[in-house]
Amino acid sequence: MEILSKLCVILMASFTVTSGRSTRQLDWVTQVTSYMDPIPEGLGEICRGHVLEYLQELKHLETWAVSMMDASSKFPSGAFSGNIRLLGNFDQCVRLRHPEGKHHGKYCLLKLEFSTFGENLEHLEKLIDIVTASRRPLEIGEDWLEGTHVLPIYSFGEYALCLPSTCSSEDARKLGLVAISRMTSDTGMNITVMLDDSRCYTRSSGRPLEILDFFVIAIFLALVLVILTSTIYFYVAGAEKMKSPVSRFCSSFSLLENWRRLVDLEVQPRDSITCLDGVRSLSTIWVVMTHQFVLISQSPYANKMETFRTHNNYVYYLLWNSYFNVDTFLLVSGLLRSYNVMKDLGKDRFRIFWSCVQRYMRLTPAYLFVILFYMTIFERLDSGPAWNYYVTRNSEACRQYWWQNLLYINNYASHNYKCMLQSWYLSADMQLFLAAPFLVYPLWRWRFFGKLLSAFLMVLSVLSQFLTVYLYELPGTYVPSVRNSVLNEYCHRVYMATHNRSSPYIIGIFLGSILYGSKNVTMSKLKVIFGWTLSLATMYTCIYGAMEITSVGHTYNVWESAIYGGFHRFVWACAVAWLIYACHTGYGGAIDRFLSCTLFRYSGRLSYSVYLTHLALLLYHVGVLQIPRQLHMYITIREFTGDFVFIFFTSLVLYLCVELPFFNLTRHAFR
Repeated sequence: MEILSKLCVILMASFTVTSGRSTRQLDWVTQVTSYMDPIPEGLGEICRGHVLEYLQELKHLETWAVSMMDASSKFPSGAFSGNIRLLGNFDQCVRLRHPEGKHHGKYCLLKLEFSTFGENLEHLEKLIDIVTASRRPLEIGEDWLEGTHVLPIYSFGEYALCLPSTCSSEDARKLGLVAISRMTSDTGMNITVMLDDSRCYTRSSGRPLEILDFFVIAIFLALVLVILTSTIYFYVAGAEKMKSPVSRFCSSFSLLENWRRLVDLEVQPRDSITCLDGVRSLSTIWVVMTHQFVLISQSPYANKMETFRTHNNYVYYLLWNSYFNVDTFLLVSGLLRSYNVMKDLGKDRFRIFWSCVQRYMRLTPAYLFVILFYMTIFERLDSGPAWNYYVTRNSEACRQYWWQNLLYINNYASHNYKCMLQSWYLSADMQLFLAAPFLVYPLWRWRFFGKLLSAFLMVLSVLSQFLTVYLYELPGTYVPSVRNSVLNEYCHRVYMATHNRSSPYIIGIFLGSILYGSKNVTMSKLKVIFGWTLSLATMYTCIYGAMEITSVGHTYNVWESAIYGGFHRFVWACAVAWLIYACHTGYGGAIDRFLSCTLFRYSGRLSYSVYLTHLALLLYHVGVLQIPRQLHMYITIREFTGDFVFIFFTSLVLYLCVELPFFNLTRHAFR
């Protein structure tokens, strides 16, 4: 380590800080640090003294001072490619210590907004538009920045300063502002510097342990103890002695027994809709990839502009316009609800209250454990330049609004602080699940009236989406060509609102009633070919037909957005409904064999746990990121694959230790 420190000093020796302005302009290593001297007024007294010492020791090439300067950002190459978020060296900064123990390193990530002042600066405005993708007008306002929503960020830069820990975030902001202002004073460029406590870190940063933390840790340890005890008991006692309530409880939590349940592919009943395993698994993968891609639009990349060039790539575009995966989930959920309710009605054993209680008990235990993890343990796992933005902020949202999640109403909350952002779907699904019997029963009891009611509700849902987009002038889907504030409003009014997402669920209910009454379906070859051609063409049109609407330079048209926003989910759900119907009735061919394959039976069982855990791992990834990444097809595939491996094993643990044990208990309770 001593040799490396001396080598660092030698390498920096040729870049000695001088007080001459002309020399400073050629100083490409110290850069912003060079412009801090003279120190601005208004700093804390202790901070001022330590910064003066730091700058003085830097001139003498003291190792700790050079290391502190070296941990700060440097001017980038590739700014025209979008490389304007400069993260410095986080670990190097927070590990620094003054030789005499006066202070240690404090990492602060300044947020920079670019503008110009003066006259005849069109050329400078043009350059700024290039490096910010012309998105400055689209990213104004603070409403979309507050909370846990993930929206595109291209227009502002970031610059890391490493300073003595005795400086506050306001001290760091003033130092950065003065230094940058001195650098750009004669260029016509105005850079606004913003900084708060959440963008500064030290080694001791973090929330102190509270009663809730100890309580959650105790719950997790108790769960581990129960699992270990149950596994040992089950192994010693054997399956033949699993008759008493205590034994059944141990069986529910035994890892050995739950592993057997996971891998046991018992013969499915003849009326099982086997293709749903593949539909559910592929939709889950698509959801994860969608969230990976959305986070790319907000993360620092050395070639951030490349994201816009991927728009015309047919492979990447599956992620640009990928929000149909949720509609597929809603369709499948409505189908299963309708199909199962009708079977129970036919056997005179349907009880609406207990079915709702059972559903709540089925979903909530694993959900609650993940929420508790978010509330306490998550933010303590690591740190990084954006850790507070992506992880701590989500933890705080869960500590404040956990009850909205457990009541399944958070999708209608007007604030942006969504605990587990993806959980809006669980709320929408639960609300539709509770309402579904009031549509399923008429379909079962009075078929014609039930059809009319289904059609009326579908038209109402489509019309609601159309009018919401039209009246509020919202985009028809998630597009980068409108202001982030508008996208934020679109999320609240359209994307997360159950009444605007219900048409696929209603189609699922109607499909379930058809499949329930379908016995030995026979279709002509012409009808099958027509059905598959229309279904696949519709899916293709729904996805790729929006390439112009979602393009970066597209001019907003309210009628275009309203028509697409109102109808695309309904049309997509109809196309997927045919796929499921054809596969279940024996007209799926190779597609049915693929969707019903053994692999999807395994992954389908893990899909709920994957949905619960995947975003936490993705947020962890971007939270610890210390250098801008590179967008490249090979690198993207490798990163996505690596994420899936971690997500799979994390989900497997949640499934075996929480989801499946509590599912077993629920099943025993409702026998």
